[in-house]
Amino acid sequence: DQDVTIVCDPPSGSTFLAGLTTVTCTANDDGPNASGDPNETVGTFIVEVADVTAPVISAPPPPPAEPTVIELPVTLQSGDESFEYDYESLISVSDAVDDAPTLECRTDPADNFGSAFVDIFSYGDTTIDCRAQDASGNQSTAEFVIRARYLYDINLILPKGRDRAGSTIPIDWQYIDRN
Repeated sequence: DQDVTIVCDPPSGSTFLAGLTTVTCTANDDGPNASGDPNETVGTFIVEVADVTAPVISAPPPPPAEPTVIELPVTLQSGDESFEYDYESLISVSDAVDDAPTLECRTDPADNFGSAFVDIFSYGDTTIDCRAQDASGNQSTAEFVIRARYLYDINLILPKGRDRAGSTIPIDWQYIDRN
């Protein structure tokens, strides 16, 4: 018989997950063989899908040739030398295959990466290094900077009687360091 039907499980066109999947195919023609049994042949093969795509870390985008600088909305009191800040909301990770890739960061290159996103920051720039890894071992990295700076109040003292709107007014000013 020339008409052969081939049926596979899972069927042709199926989407395969990462890993190994056995496909079983059965070929059958319409007529019986010489002994009267159906002409049927069963075969199997293995499909291997490998995850070779690294996770994607979403961190604040860097300006050209510099790491990203984040100005923190932190109010410090006079005399404060450092502050605690949770930067987890600034970063995220996704992966094409793994629903839960790991994300770890560190603020000191001498430290190990960790999953705690709260750290103590001092004034100035602190570089945050992050690393993500999916279940297949694919890795990616990202870096950004948290900048803590003093904000100063400037009080303008206008000379008496010179407060007309739209006028050029000579002023005296003084700098008051509240830190």
